[in-house]
Amino acid sequence: MNTSTLLDEYEMDANAVDLVTVDLGAEESDLSPIEQLWILRGLEKVGGKPKFIKNYGYEGGGVAKALGLKDFGKYADKKAIATAIGQLQRKAEKKWGQVGVAEPLRSNVQQLAQLLQLGAVDCRILEFTIRLHLSEGLNNAFEVIPASQDAEALHRFCGLILSLPMAEVRTALASNGRLLQSGLLKISHEWES
Repeated sequence: MNTSTLLDEYEMDANAVDLVTVDLGAEESDLSPIEQLWILRGLEKVGGKPKFIKNYGYEGGGVAKALGLKDFGKYADKKAIATAIGQLQRKAEKKWGQVGVAEPLRSNVQQLAQLLQLGAVDCRILEFTIRLHLSEGLNNAFEVIPASQDAEALHRFCGLILSLPMAEVRTALASNGRLLQSGLLKISHEWES
């Protein structure tokens, strides 16, 4: 598992500097760089930051720890946490914006893409869905992201988390799209319009 963090050469705002660990050492992240980026996008772009800050938890290898934030418990300055998250997300975009999922998932999805004529957007959605299903840490992290249960919210969520054009996400997740037609992906009725 790749345990890189955003703390390499990280430049912090003066108000948030004490929230970021200097060296994770034994506290390595169980999340890959792309998973950390997805979480930061969820916190910053999809609206998960208020709930995350309100419930800023560090116990049991939580999201804060995985992202490289220190344990400040009830004494954490909420504004500093918000600033640190925003800065981490911008740094992650620069550092990991072009990173994909690790092997063997990448090559397995590419093989499926060839067999089922999946497009690039289909592949990114499938990769995300598989990692979300397999990674407890990633799944737990997305519990702080507000979810409204309609198709448009799902399209917006996937578009923002995966940094994909909304129209292409809408097409990929349509009932006649390759992912649903092939049976690789099933959208629960709560998310359908």
